[in-house]
Amino acid sequence: FYATFFTLRCDQYDIATMIKGIDAINSRLNELQERRKSNNPELALSPKEEEIEKTLQVALEMAERGYKFENIDIEKSDSVNFLVDHEHKSLIPPFKVLDGFGEKGSEALIQARNEKPFISQEDLLARGKISKTNLKQLKELGVLDKLNESNQLSLFDFMI
Repeated sequence: FYATFFTLRCDQYDIATMIKGIDAINSRLNELQERRKSNNPELALSPKEEEIEKTLQVALEMAERGYKFENIDIEKSDSVNFLVDHEHKSLIPPFKVLDGFGEKGSEALIQARNEKPFISQEDLLARGKISKTNLKQLKELGVLDKLNESNQLSLFDFMI
């Protein structure tokens, strides 16, 4: 149910919060609700934030039922569909949860990863045809922690 819901019924995501679990989701929802209660027009929620709030409410329900969100996975994530990981009772988010990561771009990334695994962030940028902004988003989420920045290996890498 949740994989279908997040795939078809949601357009805005705060994936950085969602992957952190119940406490982070509650905290973000409380922040949004406090702003909603405020009479200060500068703190009014944007339409995007209102959609994120709706998404987070369902994410909280899902987390309270014992399910969680994994991080985006360069090797597994789909372009638009949330994938179910039954073993870990979790959902693997698609690339579409990132702002500016369109379906066409994520399809190119998936095609490149199917040809051969990415060996570095430089390789991902070149073959995956993603933008530097998307690369930065993936870095900030920790998705690229296992990839070297460059295709070049240093002598030090061989000594380890």
